[in-house]
Amino acid sequence: MKRNDPKGIRLQTIHKMGEMLKGAGDVSLKRFLATCSYTMGLTRPTAMTYLQDLVDLDLIEIDEAVDLVRAVKTDG
Repeated sequence: MKRNDPKGIRLQTIHKMGEMLKGAGDVSLKRFLATCSYTMGLTRPTAMTYLQDLVDLDLIEIDEAVDLVRAVKTDG
């Protein structure tokens, strides 16, 4: 069921960001943040906060030094 309250929208956005990275391989962090801004209206700080949640859950990896974000491969 789709939720339209602020928490529901935040939850859906974080899930969408994770799904966008699944199977995408190595992605430019700068370009991904621009894509999130353009398609979802997220500011870069907000998008980085959401990405950090995904990092903390071991779903993605970020290497800002080389401008890289990628989904973590999971078995199964």
